[in-house]
Amino acid sequence: MPSIAAIPLSRSNSAPPYPVVFALIVALAPFACAPPIPTSTPPRPTIAARANPSATAEPFRSGGLGLFRDEFEAMHGRALRVTGPVVRYRGGQVTVTFANDIVWFVEREWPSNELPSPDEARAESLRYLPADAAFQSYHQTREFRRYDLYVSDALLARFREAARNADPIDPWISARPGTFIVYYRDSGEDVGSFVISTGVNPDGNDRTRLP
Repeated sequence: MPSIAAIPLSRSNSAPPYPVVFALIVALAPFACAPPIPTSTPPRPTIAARANPSATAEPFRSGGLGLFRDEFEAMHGRALRVTGPVVRYRGGQVTVTFANDIVWFVEREWPSNELPSPDEARAESLRYLPADAAFQSYHQTREFRRYDLYVSDALLARFREAARNADPIDPWISARPGTFIVYYRDSGEDVGSFVISTGVNPDGNDRTRLP
């Protein structure tokens, strides 16, 4: 039987010499044991800015109707009581409701011993109107409810801008956009309260008719 010569095993020519491998291990050891480098905190999701015409060249000015809730409370104080969508201010004499966080309904009441005359009530109502409110006409319904009709382009723009980032509502209730009324609840020859609301609905108006 022919003999088979033993073939000596040798390292591949491509393998690095042992001293080099040992040196690399020593050099890289600190990095293998080091804690991971902390990453930056992920950015918070962008929150859509509130559409606010007051950021334009012509700020929105009003004493009540059309104000955002924080604007209204900065002017009239914090809420006294909240009942569903109805919010009361100023000792309960002012009632407000909001649509898309904007005042669309304001009711001003007086104690029975402090009732104003019709002219005094009308003068008081002007304090809550947008600055550009344009008086249109006086009216009286078949139920003898008196109301004043107004139009405000700034009010229309404010509701329109807010609706872009919120609920698509119709605060005008199919009336001309930008229209609102002031109607009076008479008490004899005096006035017990008045209501300012968007749209034209003096006989069926309800402070909760909008979301």
